[in-house]
Amino acid sequence: MPSGVYKRTKEHNWKISQANLKNPVKYWLGKKRPPISEEWRKKLSKAKKGEKNSQWLGGKSFEPYNPKFNNDLKRKIRKRDNYICQLCDKTEKEVGRRLSIHHIDYNKKNCKKNNLITLCCGCNNKVNFSRLDWMNYFKKRIANEHIRQKLTLFKKSNI
Repeated sequence: MPSGVYKRTKEHNWKISQANLKNPVKYWLGKKRPPISEEWRKKLSKAKKGEKNSQWLGGKSFEPYNPKFNNDLKRKIRKRDNYICQLCDKTEKEVGRRLSIHHIDYNKKNCKKNNLITLCCGCNNKVNFSRLDWMNYFKKRIANEHIRQKLTLFKKSNI
């Protein structure tokens, strides 16, 4: 046996099992902490607001949307995408609410149709992290769709 390793005796194991019967430790449940007081909640909230938050983007969420980004445009984008989330393929009926319209380049002023995509609320929240990765993902996906559409048109014109 390697040095520094203690081998338990039968008596030692029995004592441990008896102690566990008196005070069982449910390690699979994790440690329970006391409830947080309202005062402590306010302190935590204040400590994570604004620039102190790790997700802070310089107040970007307070920028106004382009006036062209209206209900009519959103309806057209949803219709273009067949009322399906372009990430998880859930329909509006499955989600139980209207799908969100997402700006691929995260620029609220850019309301070009090729910069807008339909997402469910869950996916729209998901794509607000690792923004550069998601921007590249959607741009590649749109480029592939344009190529597919051109091929389809080319095949139809040659028939």
